[in-house]
Amino acid sequence: MMLLSKLRSLFFGLRRRSQVESGMTDEVSFHIEARAEDLMKTGASHEEAWRQARLEFGSLEKYKEEIREARGLQLFDEIRADVKYAARLLRNSPAFSLAAILMLALGIAANGSVFSIVNEVFFKKLPVKNPNDLVQLDWLRVQNSMFAGYAGDMRRDPASGLLIATSFSYKTFENFRDHNKALSTVFAFNPIVEPLNVVVDNDAQIANGQFVSGNYFVALGVFAVIGRPILPSDDNTNAQPVAVISDRYWKGRFGGSPNIVGKRISINGASVEVIGVTPPEFFGTKLGKAPDVSVPFAMRLQIAAERNWGKDWQWWVEVMGRLRAGVTREQVLADLRPLFEDGVRETWDMRPARYRTLSFEATRTVVPPLRVNDGSRGPVAMRRRVVPMLAALVGVVGVILLIVCANLANLLLARASSRQQEIAVRLAIGAGRRRLIRQLMTESMLLALCGGLLGVFFAYWGKDLLSWLPQTAEDLLAIHPGIDWRVVVFTAGVSLITGLLFGVFPCLRATKADLSPSMRADSNRGGIPRLLVSKSLLSVQVALCLVLLVGGGLIVRSVRNLLNAEIGFNAHNVVLFSVEPQLNNYNKVRAYQLYERLIENIEAVPGVQSATISGTRPITGGGWSMWVTASDDPNSRARTYVFVHNVRANFLQTMQIPLFRGRGLSSDEERNGASVAILNQTMAAQLFKDADPIGKRFRYAEAGEQNHTAFEVIGVVRDARYHTIDRENPATMYIPFSQGPSSGTFEVRTTADPAAAMPAIREAVRNIDPNLPLIDMRTQEDQIRDSIGTYRMFATFTTVFGLFAVLLACVGLYGVVSYTVTRRTHEIGIRMALGAKRSEIVRVVMRGIYVVTIVGIAAGLGVALVVTHSISSWLLYGVTSYDPLTIFLAFVIIIFVSMLAGYLPARRAARLDPMTALRYE
Repeated sequence: MMLLSKLRSLFFGLRRRSQVESGMTDEVSFHIEARAEDLMKTGASHEEAWRQARLEFGSLEKYKEEIREARGLQLFDEIRADVKYAARLLRNSPAFSLAAILMLALGIAANGSVFSIVNEVFFKKLPVKNPNDLVQLDWLRVQNSMFAGYAGDMRRDPASGLLIATSFSYKTFENFRDHNKALSTVFAFNPIVEPLNVVVDNDAQIANGQFVSGNYFVALGVFAVIGRPILPSDDNTNAQPVAVISDRYWKGRFGGSPNIVGKRISINGASVEVIGVTPPEFFGTKLGKAPDVSVPFAMRLQIAAERNWGKDWQWWVEVMGRLRAGVTREQVLADLRPLFEDGVRETWDMRPARYRTLSFEATRTVVPPLRVNDGSRGPVAMRRRVVPMLAALVGVVGVILLIVCANLANLLLARASSRQQEIAVRLAIGAGRRRLIRQLMTESMLLALCGGLLGVFFAYWGKDLLSWLPQTAEDLLAIHPGIDWRVVVFTAGVSLITGLLFGVFPCLRATKADLSPSMRADSNRGGIPRLLVSKSLLSVQVALCLVLLVGGGLIVRSVRNLLNAEIGFNAHNVVLFSVEPQLNNYNKVRAYQLYERLIENIEAVPGVQSATISGTRPITGGGWSMWVTASDDPNSRARTYVFVHNVRANFLQTMQIPLFRGRGLSSDEERNGASVAILNQTMAAQLFKDADPIGKRFRYAEAGEQNHTAFEVIGVVRDARYHTIDRENPATMYIPFSQGPSSGTFEVRTTADPAAAMPAIREAVRNIDPNLPLIDMRTQEDQIRDSIGTYRMFATFTTVFGLFAVLLACVGLYGVVSYTVTRRTHEIGIRMALGAKRSEIVRVVMRGIYVVTIVGIAAGLGVALVVTHSISSWLLYGVTSYDPLTIFLAFVIIIFVSMLAGYLPARRAARLDPMTALRYE
């Protein structure tokens, strides 16, 4: 019986061990079986032992829960202990911890700041009621599609290659609003392109605005924080003129006055009552378009009469709607398509007769396809434009984060080496490798967490970095990024990934130790594999630094080339400002008289040499272009696309544009609007080839009945750039200013500092009309600098981050070389005892730096050439992507920094006392 009991116990023991080792049973069953075995040893039968064991351990599920809870508490205790131990270690190494956390914070903050912009552009929804119910309408401009008088956004559809248009006629909007069945409401809006002259208490200033339908705010679910929004009853020609202002405009222009409701202001000469202020978070429905003032469509003729707004056949309003419950966008499209097709044909038939005579109009016979899109983020036209810029920014900050990770991985490898004996002892006394890896990863993740928390604060400060950019970087400047939950989650995710990237490999490498040599006092010697890893990481840093330096250098050179580009006129000592007399109800005749009085007053200002006026501000990216033909034959197909510049008679003299042939405009020709023109060299060559253009005639091609009058060429001048600096000189014609619109830009040449003359010029204008606002007064040189805002932005970003990357690489190189010198101190002592000179010791130590630098440069050069080639079409000017000078300078910087970082610890090693080095352990 005793033998049988022992055999049974042996059998159960072997089976338990087999099951535990093979994972065939859970922990609860194991404990129950063990208890039953113990009871059987006391003489209990098999059945009694199992029954008693089950009773003692209770319900199987209850015990499982207890085991899980115990395991969880144990894991929690272990993690808490790991965190405490890691915090203590980091606290005991303040220099290392502070350097690591600061590097992490800067890298994470850079990524968080850029992501806050990406979030605003691509992920953040409109701050309105139920934004997911909104839809936005647009249409595709297919071949021979019918549309007339279009004004609005157009962008290329990447899928079909067709142009996407966003504007509709006001009549089509009314049909959508009144006759659709799929949308609960349809509303419309239109940004006012021209600035508004807003006079408050006899103080005239410029503001931007938008027209909205009466149901705009109600449909969006946006209500005023003070007063009320615009209502459908306000959108009526018989209603009292009203306006709603933005929170930003209310605080900036009115000082946040609580008495704003009911205040009367003047907008373009029309008396308007302010009825409300929109919430601070509401910036309108168009990304980047934050209107200061919103007015009903019914006021369009009072505010912008000269543009003749509201013609039934013109396409100029943008349309959005809100879905009914359970309705899909496909159903909306099916419901609206017939209304749209009817509107297209109706407005097409309503065109003025002069448009029907044009040959390209006669070929239009197709109704363009309507589209219904997600409107939760508003119209997306601007998003497409900023994609290349944001992609480049993301790439730059991503490279910085990779360099930070590589640098921290090196620091952790060096730190793990100094803890090699500690890790070996812990392994020797029974600590598992997984347990040690978890402990070391806890240290890395704690660093990443601290860096991430500090990075959030840096990112909050850096979210306003766009305010530092030049004003002409409109597409990005118009964005108002903030720190919301997406940015916080992104930053947390980046912190986690960063902690894993720089922590995993050092942890694995540190715990893969040979216990025998690691526990010796001289275990600091050796470690060749670890050094190879460190040097590989350094080569990666050098390569990434080279990419940033080459890219930044090329963009900096592009900026310099643009600033020094030959623009064809003298940009020094010139003040620019624009006026819009029609905003104060000046007609064209009165506006022209106003200009003459203004120029007379301005030229009387001390320090002013001359003043002139033109229809287009130089170097602004805008202008008026037309097709012209050199023949009076209406059937001629020989056409040239030219930039049309309306100028005063003294424009060429004031801007100092040389006259090559013929003569300039006379005052009588300019005053009477004579049909004469001055051509630049490019237009003369394109239109008349090698023939003498003086006395020849040309006309606008396909421009309607009123433009059949031919222009006589009276002169040829030097090529000059008016659109942008980074484009070739366009074919340009100068015609009398009186033939152009009533608005214009003044160019004032001074004899001294132009900025010093601005107050006197402003006062000279106020003396003529105190209610006439001066728009964007600045010097011509400032205008040129701001016109290359995109180039300057990337030059600043890549230069700053490139230098930061070089600094990180320098720190990494210095750390690794110092670590190498420390490990080779005994070897250095032997070399010096055997007669090695200091120069030889320096050369031995520096040999590793040579290899790291050369490998990094070789790898980085290939990547740099690929990257710079991809940006050459839109970020480089006057320089190739493989510019030898830029690449050479980048090489010099990398080599100098690398040698400096390696030479300092090498020199320190060469000055060691040989006896001290020989005794070093």
